Amino acid sequence: MHSVLIIDDNTSTLETAGTCLRLDGFDVVTAESGAAGIALAVSRVFDLILLDLRLEDMSGVEVIRHVRAVNLQSRIIMVTAFPDLESSFNAGHLGADGYVEGPLFGDDLCNLVADALRGMFPIRRARTNAADAGLSVVDAEIEPRIREILHIIKVHTGKELTTAALARRVGLSPSRLQHLFKLSVGTSLHRYVINCRLEAAARLLSDSGEHVRQIAFRVGFGDVPHFRQLFRTCFGVSPRRYRQNSFAQRTYPRVQPNPLSQ
Repeated sequence: MHSVLIIDDNTSTLETAGTCLRLDGFDVVTAESGAAGIALAVSRVFDLILLDLRLEDMSGVEVIRHVRAVNLQSRIIMVTAFPDLESSFNAGHLGADGYVEGPLFGDDLCNLVADALRGMFPIRRARTNAADAGLSVVDAEIEPRIREILHIIKVHTGKELTTAALARRVGLSPSRLQHLFKLSVGTSLHRYVINCRLEAAARLLSDSGEHVRQIAFRVGFGDVPHFRQLFRTCFGVSPRRYRQNSFAQRTYPRVQPNPLSQ
């Protein structure tokens, strides 16, 4: 019998998900906090850990950091109602095997767990608009010059976008631009540009037959090995595997964009 640890601070979610998986034949243990989940994870071996992103005592990303720091090999899938590119990137970088939008119950949850235990990990899908990647701010909070920068990045994803050049476009110093961008968008300008390029690459991998090397150059990555490494960190799989999954498993949960009018 496969063992599953569910870490979520919502008691109702724990009860519903736990009951569903137990009825499907899984050995389920639940934890209502990140600290409790870490303690359970190190006390016994679990085949799979289902983890919420937003916990009362710490983030799910921090739980992953603690679990992987002690070299635990349990498979980990983050299930969150608040998906965004930043947490997906960080979770994958620290060792999460999957990242999906939730909550999931019934057959959706059971199928997710069964697939993960077979090594078919759910991955975050690319958004339809690269300029929306990683944003968790409302329209009114975007400083007008930062809005212009977002538009430039959206239109010129495949071209070199240096901080100095972007700063000149909006009449700011590079340091001032980076400060305002971080304040408005919640992530650094450099990381945002990379994220947008990766999103564009993911869509090309799903929708075109172009070679990975050609796609890397199209979205602005001259160093193909570096592109492959960044892509794997962000999406949890190699570009080649991402393309295979896109065609073979179109039913992966999709992360919905957080719309921002341009």
